[in-house]
Amino acid sequence: MSQTSVLRASGIPQLAGVPYKLLAGLDFVSYEENNPTENARKLNEHEVDLALIPAVDYALHGGYVALEFGMGTRRRTDSMVLYANTPLSSLKKVHIYQCSSSSLALLRLLCIECW
Repeated sequence: MSQTSVLRASGIPQLAGVPYKLLAGLDFVSYEENNPTENARKLNEHEVDLALIPAVDYALHGGYVALEFGMGTRRRTDSMVLYANTPLSSLKKVHIYQCSSSSLALLRLLCIECW
């Protein structure tokens, strides 16, 4: 990035992305917000220079450079929950929010364990 270039950054419209909104006030940053999976796509396709992306996309890509810190929790958050009226072993179909690549990866692991 040259001194006259604009850094293209993409955050998320959730509470976890609030600190990154400060980038929007910098003259050399073009800031936008998307869901985390869309951010991963844009980063992969070089549409943005830096982005908040799901951990699973970072792990699967293998070529991204990460900051030396991140966000996590020590307690249960209930941000990804599978509800069913029947035992998991009898489920035939599971609907999932398509914008969450982390949820999809965790569901795949659950399916391996249960079926």
